[in-house]
Amino acid sequence: MKNPIEKISFAILVIFAFIGTVFAGTIIHELSHWNDFKDIAENDNICIIEMPADGLSSITDIRGTYTYQISEENKEQAASISRYTELKAYSVQFATTILLFLVSTVIVYYNRN
Repeated sequence: MKNPIEKISFAILVIFAFIGTVFAGTIIHELSHWNDFKDIAENDNICIIEMPADGLSSITDIRGTYTYQISEENKEQAASISRYTELKAYSVQFATTILLFLVSTVIVYYNRN
């Protein structure tokens, strides 16, 4: 990259790539919760990605949550799953975000040369 416009453009692409990978990681995070609870939930409404109705003040306002309805007979199994589901989901989200970001960066870097 020789001129400042190319450097600025590349920085913008990197920022958008990072935001995109964080968003993709959030979706995979919620899919991990869905996969954990799909067999014991009474309905399909397990995970949601929510945004505030009054607008976004920052990117952290976009968040995912999981909630589920279970029968009495599955409460013990749900408690067992709840012990590890967040750690598993955040691990998968972190790994996905880093992997996608690194792959994107490598592709851009090698296409520049």
